[in-house]
Amino acid sequence: DVVAIVLAAGQGSRLGGPKALLVVRHGALEIPLVEAQCRDRLAAESTRALAVLRPDVASIAGDHLRAAGAEVVVSHAAESLGPGGALAAAAAHLAPSLSTLRAVVVTPVDVRVNPH
Repeated sequence: DVVAIVLAAGQGSRLGGPKALLVVRHGALEIPLVEAQCRDRLAAESTRALAVLRPDVASIAGDHLRAAGAEVVVSHAAESLGPGGALAAAAAHLAPSLSTLRAVVVTPVDVRVNPH
């Protein structure tokens, strides 16, 4: 098992909203950035992709992410914890399957490496 953790729980205050919900072109699709990142990770090296989101973003994007094959992890961590709060939520989600993990890839939502 190779798991990708996509850190997408930030407020996006400098942008004026969550980066995770920015619509980007992904092949023929126009989808939220977080979904594009999860799809890319699943197409490249990962057998699982975890999107770590704030509750409000999860309620908007969760169904689409699950339909794309990603797992949704909701982080209730304080914004002041930064990526550490999101990583803690992902670690708690992964705890039952730690013994089967071969590798973990951690990436912010706004760094895309297209596998194609």
